[in-house]
Amino acid sequence: MDNPTSAHTTDPVLPDASISALKRRIAALEEENVQLTSKISHSPIHSWTQEGRAIRRLVNLIDPVTDLIVEYDRRLELAGGNENLELVESTAEQNRAFRSFKKLIIWCPSLKRTMQVPIELTLACNQLKRGADGARGDDANILKFSVATWLNEQQPPPCPLLLADDKRGRGFNHDLTGSLLCPVDFNWLDAPTRYAIRDYHPNYAITAHMWPRGNTC
Repeated sequence: MDNPTSAHTTDPVLPDASISALKRRIAALEEENVQLTSKISHSPIHSWTQEGRAIRRLVNLIDPVTDLIVEYDRRLELAGGNENLELVESTAEQNRAFRSFKKLIIWCPSLKRTMQVPIELTLACNQLKRGADGARGDDANILKFSVATWLNEQQPPPCPLLLADDKRGRGFNHDLTGSLLCPVDFNWLDAPTRYAIRDYHPNYAITAHMWPRGNTC
């Protein structure tokens, strides 16, 4: 006679047991993923853009970062194993670029390691430029307010007063700012000259190479 308990020596597998186990495994993996993501999001992220904001004030006013690196590479190539790159024959402009490069490494110390990986360097330079340009734009925007305040405090005050939040009505369109911007080549006090400058007369064209008169007018 068969033992009635022999058929129950092993527990039966429920039809959806494997599915339930898989769901529990998925839930555990999702929880693990959340924890890993949280660790990553709270870890400090290196920002070249943020570092780049200091470049125009502390490193170089106008030269691109890539030009400074090119000058460093030029000296490495010509140094012939000599560690003193200062001894490489250079023009005054090249010396300025190299001095700026040394400042760049001080304020962006991670850059020297990144220079060993061309692809990473290209990305870093682009982000540094974005940060530098953004900071210069912010400075110019702040200066727009400051200049108006300074000039409006003069005695006698300008007429009309300069609007701190609007650049319209400035430049050569305002007598005071026009006198400060007028090149030394022209006499701003002469009414026909002022009219010719404002009318963009070809004989009174203003270029970036002209030296402004400033407050000597």
